Amino acid sequence: FCRGTVAPHELTRILGAIPNVVEALTVTGQADAIVRLRAATMPDLEVALERIRDAAQVDKTRSAIVLSHLVDERLR
Repeated sequence: FCRGTVAPHELTRILGAIPNVVEALTVTGQADAIVRLRAATMPDLEVALERIRDAAQVDKTRSAIVLSHLVDERLR
């Protein structure tokens, strides 16, 4: 969730500097982007989330942990 209006290239700059970010997409709806992170441990995940939250353009984050990967179109 961004603070005000943030251009996609600015989000790319912010998120591209975080090694744990493996994918980021702009979306419609309440959130401004969906960011997929990969972390080896919970502390690593916490650090990555804090780096995102520390960006001046980020107002807040909401996270969920994937338990199972059910369908992947790329594997069909």
